[in-house]
Amino acid sequence: MDEAKIAQFKKSLNTWEKLKEACGGNYTYSKRWSSWVGFGHTTDVVVENNKVVERRYKSFSGRPKLVAPGQPPAKPKGTSWTETGKELGSHKQGHPAKTLDELYKEAGEILDRPVPAVDDPSFGVNYDPSNAFLAGDDPIALLDSVLDRVVTMHASDRYLAEGTLDDLRREENVEGYAARLRHGEIGQGLNDYDAIFSRMSGKDFSGWISVEDGVDGMDQLARSVDFLRGKIAQHWA
Repeated sequence: MDEAKIAQFKKSLNTWEKLKEACGGNYTYSKRWSSWVGFGHTTDVVVENNKVVERRYKSFSGRPKLVAPGQPPAKPKGTSWTETGKELGSHKQGHPAKTLDELYKEAGEILDRPVPAVDDPSFGVNYDPSNAFLAGDDPIALLDSVLDRVVTMHASDRYLAEGTLDDLRREENVEGYAARLRHGEIGQGLNDYDAIFSRMSGKDFSGWISVEDGVDGMDQLARSVDFLRGKIAQHWA
C-alpha cells in the first residue's frame, strides 16, 4: 500500500469537501485527454445540487497550426455534443457523467484494494522516462525503483512550453498529455540520458530501446537516433 498516495488522496478529499461546502454543490469540472500527436477530447460535467445535470463533449484533431501574427488561431477540427436530462450518459465518448463525490469514492475504493507482490522472473518493465513527468514522478527515482525489472525502454523527450515542473505536477490528474508538456527532439528536453543510461548499462541492460520522435519531420527523427546511438556507444563502450 502506497502511504504517500493515500496521504495525497486524503489531503485532496479534504480540500474538495471544503470547496463543495463553499459552492453549495453547484460546480462544473473538466476532464481532458490528448495524444502526443495532437488529437484528443474534453468533457465538461455540470453539477447542480450535487447531481449531474449536463455533460458537454468536444473532440479535436491535429496539432495546433501556425498562423500569421495578428490573425486568430486556427479552429481545430472535431465533433461536439451536449447531454441533459434523460440523455445523460447516452454517448459512449468522453468522461462519464459522475459527480466529484462519486469519483472520490471510486478512488478511495481503488486505494483500499491490496496490490499483491509480484515475484516472478518473467515479469518485466518497459521504462518510459517521459511519462514519469506526466505522473508527477522523478524519472530517475522511478528508474532506480524498477531497475532490476527493466527489459525494454521507450526513448523520447519532452519540454515545457510554459510554466515549471511544479505547475506540471499540479496537473497530474489530467488524463493523457498535459497541454504545457510538448513532445521534442531526444536530447534537447527534460530527460537526463547520461543519468538514465549510466544506470542501465551498470545493470548490463541489453534489451530493445524504441524511439518515439519525428513529430516535426524525419530530420528530427534522424537527429534523435544519432543522439541515442552516441549515448549508447558512450555508456556501453
